[in-house]
Amino acid sequence: EIVRNCDFDSVKLIFTEDIVFIRPGDKNIIGIDSLIKIHYSNVPSIPGFWNSAEEIEGSEQFAYAYGFYGFTKGVPGGKFLEIRVKQKDGSWPVSRLIWNELPRE
Repeated sequence: EIVRNCDFDSVKLIFTEDIVFIRPGDKNIIGIDSLIKIHYSNVPSIPGFWNSAEEIEGSEQFAYAYGFYGFTKGVPGGKFLEIRVKQKDGSWPVSRLIWNELPRE
């Protein structure tokens, strides 16, 4: 919802300033401003994004989650791995994100 509404100030709360977004077959996106400019500026046209974590584990400072994502129609889904880092304010924004599309059948 945040992304579809182009609420990029709220997107900045989801990720750390130094986010590294590792994409398949493309260059990494480094930094929140680059992530919004390169990746999230195109997302509002993609219908019905969803994700589901299969596993979430962590410690007092770091946590990871992996699972699957998809869209309601027309766009292939895939799998993801994210690493979150606990901040001084108690929030857990994403610091590193890797995603890959699932093979098409």
